[in-house]
Amino acid sequence: MLGFMVGAGPVLATENGPMPVVPNGSFELNTTDGGSTYQPLYDGFAGLPGWRFSTAPSPVLIGTPDEAYPYATPFGRWQLDLSGSDNTTGGWVEADLTGLVAGRDYRVSFAVGVSTAFLGGGGAPALRVSVAAASADFTVPPAGIIDWTAREVVFRAAGESAVLRFTNVSPTGTGFISVDNVAVAPVAVAQTVSLLRQPDGRLRLDYEGTLESSDDLRIWIPEPNLPSGAVLAGDGAGRFFRAVGD
Repeated sequence: MLGFMVGAGPVLATENGPMPVVPNGSFELNTTDGGSTYQPLYDGFAGLPGWRFSTAPSPVLIGTPDEAYPYATPFGRWQLDLSGSDNTTGGWVEADLTGLVAGRDYRVSFAVGVSTAFLGGGGAPALRVSVAAASADFTVPPAGIIDWTAREVVFRAAGESAVLRFTNVSPTGTGFISVDNVAVAPVAVAQTVSLLRQPDGRLRLDYEGTLESSDDLRIWIPEPNLPSGAVLAGDGAGRFFRAVGD
């Protein structure tokens, strides 16, 4: 899990907000004026409402007409290929998220897919996700004809809307990288986390909810073996903690 704008604690409790709006997060086409399985996006293309996109390079939509299609997505008929028709880097799409509440945290979930069938020698495919003031890069090791991996980014809304952008930042000649099944939802209510130093220098950890830890405020790992009230050594490597409720 990736996190932005969260500290070591205490993490103040917030209420969950309303469900924000993502325009067509599955990238399903309402029209097709290209091929039945391959739809380049071009300046003026109206078949993907709510999304803006680069035209040099131009991303493409790849269809899944039947289960035998080798690049099928498990989420719907269409997937978005940010590498375009010639496996170039730099392709992007973006949309306006609306219905946000300023100061609240939201989770962007999505699936990223990579195909070894078109993999070149440029290096591992990479995807950049930017939303509000947050940005994260994902390097995706390819496996199989296409391997879909679920990913998440957490951001804090500064206002009622924010721009969500997906960009292909793979090395030139790497091969295609695809995105599908984009959704945004409020993060579960945050709970208070406290670290109190004991007379012997150790730290007492107290929290409510489910505890997670991070070394870099980006990757968060559940800590089921650290119950509230646990005492930690105070001289180890620095870690960040947060707790979330249901």
